[in-house]
Parts: sequence; structure tokens; C-alpha cells
Amino acid sequence: MKKLIFPLIVLISPLLTAQEPPSIKSCLEISVGNNQNKEQNLHRKVHRGLLAGLDYSRFRTKTSHSFYAFGLRYSRLKTGYEDVSKTADIQLYGEYAYQYLVADGEKSQIFLGPAVRLQYKVSFYPNWDESHLYWANGLSLGFRGMFSHRLSEKRSLALDLAVPVFSVLSRPKAERLNKIDEVSVSGILSSLHTNPEAGTWNRNFFLHTGLSYLFHLNDHTSQALHFSVSYGRMKAKEGLPAQNLMYSLGYKFYFK
Repeated sequence: MKKLIFPLIVLISPLLTAQEPPSIKSCLEISVGNNQNKEQNLHRKVHRGLLAGLDYSRFRTKTSHSFYAFGLRYSRLKTGYEDVSKTADIQLYGEYAYQYLVADGEKSQIFLGPAVRLQYKVSFYPNWDESHLYWANGLSLGFRGMFSHRLSEKRSLALDLAVPVFSVLSRPKAERLNKIDEVSVSGILSSLHTNPEAGTWNRNFFLHTGLSYLFHLNDHTSQALHFSVSYGRMKAKEGLPAQNLMYSLGYKFYFK
């Protein structure tokens, strides 16, 4: 029996050692930018202001590319009729994507696959309606693609694009009978999940694209400059849509 096992180990050991382990990295990003918000259930004026963002993501790359990410955006906004930015806008998201390698060149690669995204967007307009919160929350299933191009041994570019196809969304009613929202934590959380609806692009359209310039400082860490643009439009069956446009510049820190 031992005479049979030893030759078998000798034959398969090169196959086992030839497989390279996947590349696994974490990323922390700090970003600043501009946020433009239009909540038509309130009025048609556009609120503008600076945004600050913080994101964490974890990547696994081999013959495929998968990652999960969490992020926070905070903005203070105002219209052209206001002197002080009193409107507060908070956005939280979580995302997971699994992308297959669909094109592999000498210096370039293209990945494409399904992605699921959960997003909460909550705004408070004290100058216009101090009694209610306004939100545009959704769970979506769609596609995410990435194009990467190696410029040199230590520098590369990456372009990513994400679009949802099917969504379950939550929006406040256009006409609310209660004079003031429930202000307890449980009441607020309950309100943010009311009036669920399902739909496709006609209900929730979200487009995100980003361009990263990556550079390696050593074998363990790398960094990147990241410019991103996001546009979203969400409309329930009743009421008017909420629209949001954000663009930001971020600094990424990659580490193992």
C-alpha cells in the first residue's frame, strides 16, 4: 500500500504547489466632494453642499474578483435661498460583488459579475419641514464591472461601473397625516422600512463609476487616488422622485 501512495504523492505534489494563493487585501478610503440633492416630495429646489466619506472594503482576486464594502457619507446642504447649511444628509451602504474574468490581456483585464447593494439615504430639512425625515432606501441586485490596466510594475489604472437591475425600495408617503414623525430610535428605524415596493430602473436607477490610479510603495502596502461619480433617482408609485448626484475625490490605503 505504501508503495502505491508514495508515487501518487510525487505525481500530484507539483499540481498542488503550482497553484498560487489568491490575493487578499483590505482598503480604507477617505474622501471629500460635492453632494446635490433634490427631494421633490418636499419641493423642487436643489440642495448643495460638501460631503465627507469613509469606506472600508475587502478584496479577493485570483481567476475571479470578489469584494464586500461598507461606507458612510455625510453632507450639510442648502439651497440658493439659504445662508446657512442646515440640511443634513446621511448615506450608509453595504455591497457585495462577485466578478468573473471575461477578458485577460497582457496588461489589461475585464471583470464582470452580479452585485447586491443595500443603501440607506436619510435627509432632514429643518428650514422646510422640521417635523419629518425624508428617505430613499433600497436593496438592489445588479451588475458591476471593472477594467484594470497595468501602466508599469508599480502603477495601474482601474475603472469600475455599477448599475442595479431589480430593487426593493422604501420612500415616505407624499402626504403624511401625522404632524410629526416618531422620534424614538425604534420609531425612526421602523419608518425607514415602510411602504416597500419592488421595481426595476423605472423605480430605482443608480449609476456609479470610479477611476483609480494605484501605486505601490512597498510589497505590503499600496495607495490610490480615486475619483468617483454617483447618480441616483428613486420614485415610488405614489409621490415624486428623489434625485441625488455626488462626485468625490478620495485617497485609498491598501493593506493585507
